[in-house]
Amino acid sequence: MRSSRILSRATLLATMAAVAVGAATGAHAATFRSGENARNEVQFRSKAPLETITGKTSKAWATAMVGDLHDLSEHVMASITVDLASLDTDIALRDQHMRDQYLETEKHPNAVFTLDEVVSAYTTSEADGQGARTEVDGLKAGVETHLVAKGTLELHGEKRDITVDDLSITYYAQGDESKAVFRGDDGDMLIVSGSIGVKLSDYSIKRPQFVLLKLADDVKVSFSIALSSGVAAHSGESMAGCGGCGSCGGCGGDACGGCGGCGDGACGGCGGGCGDGACGGCGGGCGDAGCGGCGGDGACGGCGGDGGCGGDGGCGA
Repeated sequence: MRSSRILSRATLLATMAAVAVGAATGAHAATFRSGENARNEVQFRSKAPLETITGKTSKAWATAMVGDLHDLSEHVMASITVDLASLDTDIALRDQHMRDQYLETEKHPNAVFTLDEVVSAYTTSEADGQGARTEVDGLKAGVETHLVAKGTLELHGEKRDITVDDLSITYYAQGDESKAVFRGDDGDMLIVSGSIGVKLSDYSIKRPQFVLLKLADDVKVSFSIALSSGVAAHSGESMAGCGGCGSCGGCGGDACGGCGGCGDGACGGCGGGCGDGACGGCGGGCGDAGCGGCGGDGACGGCGGDGGCGGDGGCGA
């Protein structure tokens, strides 16, 4: 497999353009979303001195954009978001203490993993992931593909680079499997599963102690999430660290600008109704200020000051 390149914020526009071109040229580009799916599950497991404590939730959401299903070496973006306030350990008081005193979910409600790079991909000769390994470039329908990937994990207000060695993806073309899982939203489907090790102290989380039981600093987090190309984008959807990229609003004509390299601000994408089909979208790398939306009749609005949007080709306040 070719060496992957990390998709930074500054390359997001080029990546999304490549995804769009792939779709037009038959390169099997696709965007997959998990939607509201009860089959999603995230679980943590920690060994305490007297027992093993586990917690789980089905409130996890994921989005993946793949430029070419047959080539995972580049143009792959993915993120998984977990609602930490919904973690359930089967003891209500323990759950409350974990949310309030340790995870502090009112301030840090979610954990987010963002995929930055696919290092390698392989299949195995045994169904359980064991046996001889064969390196592959991309996904094949019905075949579980194992990945080694690099990414970032944001938890408790802290971000850390991590490597995931235990990640697997199975691709299914639209059919009985996807219909059984997604019903009305079925399309091509991905089943993503794996596990990562999390050291609580790396994220400034105190080791929770429940009566005489104290969790270990090392916690294993496992997950299984189903995604479909038939699930529609939600409002304000963002990808790969992008600061709240807007989707295409009511664009005139056929040309619609995507979201550029997103910085700390909120990138406009295609704002309202754009004139003559030329949507400005978000230009280059956007800084802390907001980017101007679409100007009139194909003119792109400039970047507004302090988050303001540019008008019809003009600049914001």
